Amino acid sequence: MIKEIGVKKFKKELGKSNIDFLECLNYIGPVTKYHLAKNLGVNTGKPDRHLERISNILGYEYPNKLCKEISKATGEKMSVVDLVLWRYAAINPNYEKEMRQLIAAMSVLITVPLIYQAYLL
Repeated sequence: MIKEIGVKKFKKELGKSNIDFLECLNYIGPVTKYHLAKNLGVNTGKPDRHLERISNILGYEYPNKLCKEISKATGEKMSVVDLVLWRYAAINPNYEKEMRQLIAAMSVLITVPLIYQAYLL
């Protein structure tokens, strides 16, 4: 494929952050295109099973939306956020349970002050 269109055009397409373009390569599919894009320097996340689960638990429709929001809040690249979340999930077999517990704890921290504030009014 690259031989047919040339490295220059390939880099140009990738430079547009046209990740879908990568699917025209042999053995590259809907998820592996993100992995390859990250390896080629594109600032993106990868919707693998861990990131999909974490995104769902945290209420995000897509992993890239989660990675983008964390990226904006921290100043880190989306690809770094993706790697940190993936690594956390890969080495921690209880990550789903821990994430749900964190969400529940945060919910209480947000709700109790609101109830208290409403009581004062």
